[in-house]
Amino acid sequence: DGGATWQAANSGLPSRTVRGFTGGSDKTRKLTALYCTLGNQGVFKSTDGAGTWIQVKGLPAGREFVFAAMSREHPDICYVTDRGRQWTVYKTTDGGMSWTSCFRGPARSGYSNPNVELSWLAEWTWGWGGPAIGFNVNHANPDVAMYTNTGELYITQDGGKSWYQAQSGKAEQPNKWYSIGLEVTTCWHYDIDPNNPQYHYICYTDIGFARSDDGGRTWEHRGRFAPWGNTFYQLAFEPTVPGKVFTAASNVHDIGGWGFTDPARTKGPGGVALSEDYGYTWKAVSEGLPNAPCTSIVMDMKSPPQNRTLYAAMVGHGVYKTTDGARTWVKKSSGLGTSENMHVYALHLDRNGTLYCTVTASRTGTSSANWHWGRGSGIWRSRDGGESWEWITESLDLGHALEMDVHPENPNIILLAAIDLPQPKGSQGGLYMTTDGGANWRRILSKSDFTQTGFVHVFKPTFHPKKPNIVYLSTWTHGLWVSVDGGRNWQEFKDMPVSNPLRIGFDPRDDNVIYVTSYGKGVRKGPALPGQGQ
Repeated sequence: DGGATWQAANSGLPSRTVRGFTGGSDKTRKLTALYCTLGNQGVFKSTDGAGTWIQVKGLPAGREFVFAAMSREHPDICYVTDRGRQWTVYKTTDGGMSWTSCFRGPARSGYSNPNVELSWLAEWTWGWGGPAIGFNVNHANPDVAMYTNTGELYITQDGGKSWYQAQSGKAEQPNKWYSIGLEVTTCWHYDIDPNNPQYHYICYTDIGFARSDDGGRTWEHRGRFAPWGNTFYQLAFEPTVPGKVFTAASNVHDIGGWGFTDPARTKGPGGVALSEDYGYTWKAVSEGLPNAPCTSIVMDMKSPPQNRTLYAAMVGHGVYKTTDGARTWVKKSSGLGTSENMHVYALHLDRNGTLYCTVTASRTGTSSANWHWGRGSGIWRSRDGGESWEWITESLDLGHALEMDVHPENPNIILLAAIDLPQPKGSQGGLYMTTDGGANWRRILSKSDFTQTGFVHVFKPTFHPKKPNIVYLSTWTHGLWVSVDGGRNWQEFKDMPVSNPLRIGFDPRDDNVIYVTSYGKGVRKGPALPGQGQ
């Protein structure tokens, strides 16, 4: 009756944990076949309108079957996906009497007779995207099917004899790829090399790093060649030596996100690495640093080029400094953070040489009922090269601050992003501003100012480096916002089609272009202001 009423149709099924369901019919044969998957309990079929179900034979035991899909007018042909080691797709063409594996990855991962064209992610490491999280068959043509996972899209047009990747374009040059718009990667930074604008760089979570040597048209993954290849958090460029780049890196991903406020989850290897060939190869330059996540690195441009001063944020340990171009590092954290919270996160060096460090949240406890938020989150400032620090946002008593920015022409103007927390901290999410160097603060954006309600996770305020009246605010929960009057008034940047942007990158040759990195949607390039076209 069109869904008005429902009745159980589970006769023959060992449980009601149905994971996938599909069906097809042949009117001339008066045959309708239904299939459902029950995880590790197998695949079941009905030919009497779900009156009874029978487990199909021919599938391997011990597999976890998830999706089932078929063409509407071909009841003898069905596909099912599975999970577990060497996941695949099974297909039947005889109504479930026999099944064959038709989605086979690379031989290096144990598959025989590979038939899947690898994506750039799979070329690096098969399995990064995991098993299927989506699968369907063309309703009119059973030879056409699509398979998706957390990072890739594969299509067959010959009934599973072969599959091609369809989320990126493959360039003519070896190991080079280009975007076709379907990017599902998380990116922390987008940078254009100050010495050679043909070189562009992306800092990724989980997949490390990619570089382009043709102005961003094609890309090559180079994170796997770094000492810590999981996550590149930030780059710092040596302007006097073309090709020389430092990175803050770690094998711990997503630090700064809600899930990584627990100190136990921020432990792991990391440090500072150096490339002297535009990001093609990397080596560790971490003598004196703890083996811990490094989430930020900045360079003092006024220091001698042959003995550069750099600062690195080492999560859980503090800020470290080098005065010999990263050959050796020394801890410079006297007065920084508290005994409850040393989650140093992002560094900023203003035009006068003042160093800032944001400290994010540190949470203990097993659930929201007994969580304790360690004091110390906010902005810490050093006016003497890291020798001493002062907590300039102590009056705000924030539980989870994230990123900040300083006005490029007036260092007394500082912006800070913060996140909502459960009680007792409560609704602290939004954007905070000081115009007197941190003596006084006020919240200029809060939950009521956003067009969507709910949890507020503000990430990064950013002044336009050449037009500082233009200010951007990226959020994980409410999209991208922009002000054209220095932060007094704000509007949602609705032209930018990403709901959870992270940071803004700029093109030194074109003030009217920005690059927006995101959590899970790659990098977007577009106009610097709304209403200026694509």
